[in-house]
Amino acid sequence: MGVVQSIFSSIRQCGPKMRNRLKHAVYLTTATFLGLVLSFIAHALIEIAYLRWVESQGLVAPFYGGCTLTPPVQIGLWVAGAVGGYLFGRWGWRMVYG
Repeated sequence: MGVVQSIFSSIRQCGPKMRNRLKHAVYLTTATFLGLVLSFIAHALIEIAYLRWVESQGLVAPFYGGCTLTPPVQIGLWVAGAVGGYLFGRWGWRMVYG
């Protein structure tokens, strides 16, 4: 029996309450991952806009390890994406299953 089949068979053997908890955990994890992906896209768009603005002003953009955004801004975007994704997951769970 394969690994995936054994996982699904063990999930089927769980009670409905355990399946609901597992579904909730997967739902929150994927929502948090979605938030992180969206923060990565936002980071790219902000950086592109900043680089275009710097170029139009004739200035030189400082780079922080291959990125023009300062490390606190980079970390802030990641944290905002993770927290926003988690909160979106909680809200979505209540809307769909609440």
